[in-house]
Amino acid sequence: IDSTIDMRTSQCKRATVTLLMDSDASFGKCLLEADAIKDLLEVFAQQVNDVVDNTRVDSGATAALVPILVVLNKYAMVNLAIRRQVHQFIFPSEAEEVYQQKVRQLPGPSTSGSYNPNNTNLNMSPLDAPNDTLRGKIVHLL
Repeated sequence: IDSTIDMRTSQCKRATVTLLMDSDASFGKCLLEADAIKDLLEVFAQQVNDVVDNTRVDSGATAALVPILVVLNKYAMVNLAIRRQVHQFIFPSEAEEVYQQKVRQLPGPSTSGSYNPNNTNLNMSPLDAPNDTLRGKIVHLL
């Protein structure tokens, strides 16, 4: 019976995303105060997992992600706290710390061979997104 409840809850959350597409961007503040952004992020992760793990990735499958992407983008564009929460969800701090350690070990373009913070080629690449992470699955969709 728990799996039936979980499935219904998931369906309700997905239906809510469709309604939120028509909301004003300022409504994100209400969702933030109600601690509901995490629920939207869970819907996003679930949809990404469904598309990458359960279907052949094509334009039809990825189109299912458009509503949640529109909603998250709308709210994140006008609210820095939401933007930070989305960023933290996709780039967890523990993974970011490991990446930054790797970056510090790389020589920059300086002649001394030491790390150069002005090296613009040190942005994250698809190789820095393990396949089993949300970030890796997003890269796969690209």
